[in-house]
Amino acid sequence: MKNIFSNKNFRLLWIGQLATIFGNRFSEIALPWIILNQTGSPLKVGLVIICQHIGPMVFSIPVGNLIEKINKKKVLLFSDAIQFIITTLIIIFTLNDSLSISVISILMFVSGIANLFFRVSFNSMLPSIFGREKLVDVHNSIEAADAVSTLLGPILAGTSIALLGAVWTMSIDAFSFLLSFLSVLFITYNFKMFASKVDNDTRSPSKSISSKSEWILGIKYIFSNKIQVLLTFTQVTLYFLTVGVGFLTLILTKEVNELSAFEIGVIFSGAGVGNIVGVLIMNKVKKYSWKNLSITLFFVSAVGVLLVALSKEFIVATLGMFLYDGALSMIFVLYSTARQASTHDHLLARVSSAGVLISSSTILLSTTISSFIAEYYGPQNALWICIALLFITAVLYTRLAVPKLTISELKPEKSENEEELQSEIY
Repeated sequence: MKNIFSNKNFRLLWIGQLATIFGNRFSEIALPWIILNQTGSPLKVGLVIICQHIGPMVFSIPVGNLIEKINKKKVLLFSDAIQFIITTLIIIFTLNDSLSISVISILMFVSGIANLFFRVSFNSMLPSIFGREKLVDVHNSIEAADAVSTLLGPILAGTSIALLGAVWTMSIDAFSFLLSFLSVLFITYNFKMFASKVDNDTRSPSKSISSKSEWILGIKYIFSNKIQVLLTFTQVTLYFLTVGVGFLTLILTKEVNELSAFEIGVIFSGAGVGNIVGVLIMNKVKKYSWKNLSITLFFVSAVGVLLVALSKEFIVATLGMFLYDGALSMIFVLYSTARQASTHDHLLARVSSAGVLISSSTILLSTTISSFIAEYYGPQNALWICIALLFITAVLYTRLAVPKLTISELKPEKSENEEELQSEIY
């Protein structure tokens, strides 16, 4: 992992990711805190989260098709600028007592679309900048940025909320987008567009129909072979838990267990400690079978969620978050690397956008289920769904006949409908 930091582009990307992830850890606690204080309703918190993910769900496929053909660095810069403006508007409206649920929902809808453009561009850039052979180290290093942010961010956010209030705590997130913008600005990136059949076919009268068909290439590809199907199901599990467990833990600790902002920050910082440990362990175990490693990590993560659900003591809940998020962060590294390593270069942006469609749909489902059950049956009952999903995914890994390769041995695999896909791509 040390070698990857010798690359100037990676250092800049890593600093930008560290800044935005760190800022997000502040807003992930501060924004729900503001809404809960105003309304006292988990459902309304859920509504705001849902609005942030409607745009990515609706526009992910055409955005992936578009980003294949435009300069991804410019997209990253534009996305950071938009998200800075939106976060600043949230702060201004809150200070003026004019932040209604409808206003914040609209702002989060636009923020979600800006984040969609950033995610698809960022993910599709990585293989072309660093090469496939370094993807494990790239993703593990980015996960390290997440680990540092998750360790320090929540406890500092809790302290900031207690001392300064949730509104000023949001300003940290706004500043993080400025830092990300500056880091991307100095990246050296040579834009290369992969030509497709539709791009070159200017004579066909049915070009618009072909273009629509090309939009769904990414969707077709993520269901085209056993590894892709398994990765798609893994993605559903990861994003259901990422939103569901974090949201439910906040509701459980604040509304049910009545812990202080500082104690809640400590609990969420436990996830950061887990992330750091996960990053260190990943460097040692990346040569083992990614299938067997994933199965073990799903079970460890389930034990962590169980501790969070059953404990009323913040120390035990902190241990639970340590186990849950530490294992989950390692699964994210395995998933992200496996997805990119097993995807053809000319489909990276489309597959990334298809992944956004899956993740956004999953987040909407997770938020809806979690907020509804938390409102009427309690957050503990909703956490049992998350535990069950972890066990189901682990069992699925044991049942599917996926090769027991190391993560670095994965490569684009011939699809069961390869001939059809090739005819649409070229």
